[in-house]
Amino acid sequence: MFSANVFITSLSELETVTFSDKTLLVRWLFGTVNEKNVAFKLWNDLANHTQLSLNNEVQVEFKIESREHKGRYFTDLTITKIL
Repeated sequence: MFSANVFITSLSELETVTFSDKTLLVRWLFGTVNEKNVAFKLWNDLANHTQLSLNNEVQVEFKIESREHKGRYFTDLTITKIL
């Protein structure tokens, strides 16, 4: 796990995603960490967290997951905890 202070510059609308018989909430958080632009994915309870508001700085723990598809690599930053 990694941690960082994120200054929130934009939040996506909540989306509902259905897998088999489960319905999940997902939202994207766009912000800056050390003056670098980043995009984090939030799932379920974290997608509605009370500290999520524009121009607010939050401390988060996140995981990094990468995958390869047809010779291209994709990386997700997923928030696991808002501190």
